[in-house]
Amino acid sequence: MQDHLTQIMQECAQGYVQNLVAAEQAVLAGQFNLAKVLRAVAYAQRALAMNAARHLDAAPADRLAQTLVQVNGYGTLTSAGDESSSLVASSLHTVAGRIQDVLARSQESLDTHPDVPEWSVAQRLFTCIQCGNLVEENKPDICDVCGAFSVEFEVFGPFYASDDEHLGQLSPDRIMAILTQTPDEIEKALVGIDEARLSQKPSPEEWSIKEIMGHIFETDELFVRRIDALLTKSTYSQPVPPWKTHEGKGYESMSKAELLAWMHSVRSKTLERIAQMTPQDWVVSGFMLGGSRTVLDIGTWLANHDRGHFAQIRRMVSAPQQD
Repeated sequence: MQDHLTQIMQECAQGYVQNLVAAEQAVLAGQFNLAKVLRAVAYAQRALAMNAARHLDAAPADRLAQTLVQVNGYGTLTSAGDESSSLVASSLHTVAGRIQDVLARSQESLDTHPDVPEWSVAQRLFTCIQCGNLVEENKPDICDVCGAFSVEFEVFGPFYASDDEHLGQLSPDRIMAILTQTPDEIEKALVGIDEARLSQKPSPEEWSIKEIMGHIFETDELFVRRIDALLTKSTYSQPVPPWKTHEGKGYESMSKAELLAWMHSVRSKTLERIAQMTPQDWVVSGFMLGGSRTVLDIGTWLANHDRGHFAQIRRMVSAPQQD
């Protein structure tokens, strides 16, 4: 079964890339409907490849290590051949070196941390959609590998409200179930955990459990503001980044009992707002945060945000206590 799934993943992933390139060529040949078919099939193949990969269930850290091995192998490509092949080999060498650097630092960080800290790899990464050039922290005006403009770089932050691949997409029922369960799951995880442990930071740059909980509360409010903006077709503004909205609000000074009570109160209001929505509301879309978003996208974002931070909390309470 594993071999069959691996074969499906590899063949569909390869077909996805090849059919997108073929669609580009079809457009240039005036075969517009052929391009349509090839793009549609490519996206179907991507879905099949991703579903097969999900069933293979490789650990993210293992996947990172495998990717580093693969990228190291790119250096075996020689520049022998025609001019076009030489240019591909030259750019591949440069891009592969930058990818290797980011992967190696990430892998080294995971030896001592549960995640890749932002002092190891920058908070934001930018990838050139033309050549694959990987840049940290600041988007360049011009790609120094292929000359692409700034707008041809995709940005990748620690989390995402939506993406073209619809990663982790959830149904409305599943969103509701996750949001309903999270407060009780967190409360259960914190049984027997004292105030000092809740206030302890894994490092000066990382959040304590109390700060994570405050961040979750603030994110609920962002969720309600975002869906209200979509449903009312109004402008959404976000002057403060989501990961800073909890700062200066005193969450780190609250007791465990106060935090748990506040968590249940905030989440109850969020669930009440969702309960008011109709099935049609979930598919309402609008321009937000630099792209087209649906209410379902924002709901998926909040539920997966819960899941990720709950996983962090579980790791922190199970880790050996610091002196």
